[in-house]
Amino acid sequence: MVDEDGEETRQGGISPWFVGGAAALLTAVYGNLGSIQMIYEGYARNGAMGAFVPEANGFLKLWWAIRGFVTGPFNLPYGTGDWYWNPTRIIPAPGDVTPITEFPWFTFIYADLHAHLIALPLTLLILGWVLSVVFGRAWEGQRSPLKIGWSLVFGALAIGVLRPTNTWDFPTYLGIIGCAFLLRQWRGERINLLRVVGFAILMGGLSLVLYWPFFKYYKALHVGVGLVKGRTDFRAFVTLWGFFLFVLITFLLTELLRQRSRSGVLRFLRLVAKRWEELPHLNELYEALVRRQTTSYLLSVYALGVVLVVVAGLALLRYWVLVLLVPPLVLAALLLLYREASSEELFTCFLVFTGFLVLVGCELFYLKDFLQGGDHRRMNTIFKFYIQVWVLFGLAAAVALPRLWASLRRWRSKGLRYVWMGLFFALFFSACVYPLLGTPQRVRDRFPGERPPIGTLDGLAYMTVGSYAWPDSSNRIELKYDYEAILWLLAHVKGTPVIAEAALPYYREGGSRVASYTGLPSLLGAQHEGEQRYSWQVGQRDGEVRDFYTTGDIEYALELIRKLDISYIYVGRLERTVYDPIGLAKFDRMVEEGYLTVPYSNEEVRIYRVVERQL
Repeated sequence: MVDEDGEETRQGGISPWFVGGAAALLTAVYGNLGSIQMIYEGYARNGAMGAFVPEANGFLKLWWAIRGFVTGPFNLPYGTGDWYWNPTRIIPAPGDVTPITEFPWFTFIYADLHAHLIALPLTLLILGWVLSVVFGRAWEGQRSPLKIGWSLVFGALAIGVLRPTNTWDFPTYLGIIGCAFLLRQWRGERINLLRVVGFAILMGGLSLVLYWPFFKYYKALHVGVGLVKGRTDFRAFVTLWGFFLFVLITFLLTELLRQRSRSGVLRFLRLVAKRWEELPHLNELYEALVRRQTTSYLLSVYALGVVLVVVAGLALLRYWVLVLLVPPLVLAALLLLYREASSEELFTCFLVFTGFLVLVGCELFYLKDFLQGGDHRRMNTIFKFYIQVWVLFGLAAAVALPRLWASLRRWRSKGLRYVWMGLFFALFFSACVYPLLGTPQRVRDRFPGERPPIGTLDGLAYMTVGSYAWPDSSNRIELKYDYEAILWLLAHVKGTPVIAEAALPYYREGGSRVASYTGLPSLLGAQHEGEQRYSWQVGQRDGEVRDFYTTGDIEYALELIRKLDISYIYVGRLERTVYDPIGLAKFDRMVEEGYLTVPYSNEEVRIYRVVERQL
């Protein structure tokens, strides 16, 4: 941690290097409490001896779990993949598809080079820029417009890259930059709204201009916001966020008690927190201690009353997740108004506030995408925004923990101190279970039989020995033949000629494997194109690919070659599985007639090259 003067600071006697390491671990390595839940439910299922029902009361489940542990402590009813997969799908969604609740460590061990992973270091870069420029003193005393201008360009470059990389991150981090600048104005004792609006427009406009070549050709097909109709299961939510909620809510409370703010509403809340045992006499305390009631103070107190009414209403409606989130969100917002706070304190509260705000937003709204019309409507909203919150909470918790630890010795109740420490370590070690159990299970979950050595950086190595069955167990596809053909393409094909291959999804069918591993353009990426383009476009192209492989008419095939600018045709085991042998046989006839050549073949793969002069 670094103070406003650029000097390293120690929190509670803890080295800033330790805090930095903790930030990396909490953000990138730790998991949620889902693994502990799996262990508990596994013992309960074993102990129930076939009578387990999820709706059973807690005491009965506890008895089942104890009996299950005694009878078989190492015999849990889970497969290899369950240990790393189930904790990322812990929110039940009756009548809907289970939302994705992934976190960075799962993404790493799953080897999922998804947009949210690619954008992760970019979001950290933006947060670093905000901390340095907006919350720090990078601009103070700076008289060179050129240096300030370059700093703004760098910030716009960093925020703008999120649009083409992972669009879901863009509104959140643009909002972070705008709100951070507003807080900077607030700390300066005055707010120039014109300057704040101008700054937001400048950053948004610069980010657009710097990536104009992308925006010129990109079109988002699905834009809009929908209202969430259901409720997130409270126990699942706590299982997902329990460790961070415990640390950050207690951090906010200790910050409230520690500060000596001149803000009347913060002083009022501090009085309530410190003298909670005297709440029945709060009115007498209030009249004795509050001498002068300004208009702003009264408005703040009334606003707190409104918040209490809202929380009570949410409780009556059984929106328990919002009941949990709204009070710390409001408290974090109030702490941001403390002008005397250091940049470090303010930035930490800002991260906490932003995280809670995003979580509240996910309970109320979802962003419409290609899944909006079906059961998956909320899946990507939870997935994309929860990953953002994980990063914000991980960084905030790493800074908050030393401050919490230092404040423990000042707690009046020694019993409360020990209770807090007990809960903290229980949650802390529970969060460690996922990487400890999930990681080896993920490493073990590989193709059966012979395997490439663990630790290789060759992303194609699995193809040398791997195989898979599709569409059923009777048809096994050996990947080594595709591997050999792909190596030939990489070595001998120059430029970016179009190669035709089966138009199939890639998750289970293995489609797009040639385009994926060679970088050559193909006719259709059936899965991602179906998500990002108009259905009529994808349907038309899908029909053309199917016709190209199944037709026995050479003239029609030549017409499609000219229309789609095909230079190479790939026929492997997957194509032979999907398409009619009569249609595939025409390619050999086209070789005999001089339209195609066969520059490469092996036991399962034939690659045809189009003879352009014959077209």
